[in-house]
Amino acid sequence: MQDVPLLVESGLQDGFDLVVVVDCPVQTQLRRLVEQRGMSESEATSRIAAQAPRAARLAAADVVIDNDG
Repeated sequence: MQDVPLLVESGLQDGFDLVVVVDCPVQTQLRRLVEQRGMSESEATSRIAAQAPRAARLAAADVVIDNDG
């Protein structure tokens, strides 16, 4: 088992038999970065924008774990 935070961004997903993606809506990501990491909203938005789009991560997933709770 490997934990690869930027798997989709690196294009490495095809090298694995099973890809598990932990997912939540962008608004939840934004709120967590601001509240838990102390980022400004613009910093948090920039960080999210630098990642692969949510649709691309979900498309690469064999299993999706909902983390919106």
